[in-house]
Amino acid sequence: MEKGTGGPGSPAEVPVRFLALTIDGILVGAMWVVISLVASALRGAPVLGILAWVVLALAGALVSVGYLPYSYARYQATVGKSLMGVKVVDEISGGRLPPDRAVIRGIVQAFISGVFFGFGYWWIFLDPERKTLHDRMAGSSVVYRDEADRPPHALMLDHLRGLFSGRGGENGRQGG
Repeated sequence: MEKGTGGPGSPAEVPVRFLALTIDGILVGAMWVVISLVASALRGAPVLGILAWVVLALAGALVSVGYLPYSYARYQATVGKSLMGVKVVDEISGGRLPPDRAVIRGIVQAFISGVFFGFGYWWIFLDPERKTLHDRMAGSSVVYRDEADRPPHALMLDHLRGLFSGRGGENGRQGG
C-alpha cells in the first residue's frame, strides 16, 4: 500500500536493503573487533582475564543478538537502514513494529536468514512482495521513510531504472 492509505510506504528496493545490510555487517564486525582486542589485551591476567572473557562474551552475544531487535523496536531501523533512508514497519498498519515482533524479526534475521547460504535473504527474489524470510515471519515490511524526501541514492536508482526501461530517466517510480 502507498503511504497515507493506512499501510506502509513504498517498499525499499533490493539494492538499498543490501547496502543497509552491508553497513550493519561492517558495524557489528567492528564491534566484534573491539571486543576481541580488549579480550586479547586482558588474557594475561589470570582471574581478571577469565572474568573479562565472560563479560566480553556476554557483551559480544548482546551485540550480536540485541542490536537488531533493539534497533527495530526503538528506532524502526538499524544504523544501515537509517543511512539508507528506510525503516521497518508493521506490514498491515504501516506503524511501528511491536517489540515482540521486533525480537522475532531480529532473531530470525540473525540466526535463520543467514544460514544455508543466506536462504532467508535470497527469499526476497522468490517472494511476490519482495520480502525476506524474516519479514514474513515477523509480519514486517521495509519501506522508505518519507515518499516526498527519498534519499539521493534512491533517486539515482529511479534514474537508472528509467534509462533501462525506456522512460528516458524519469524520476518517478512505478508502484511497488
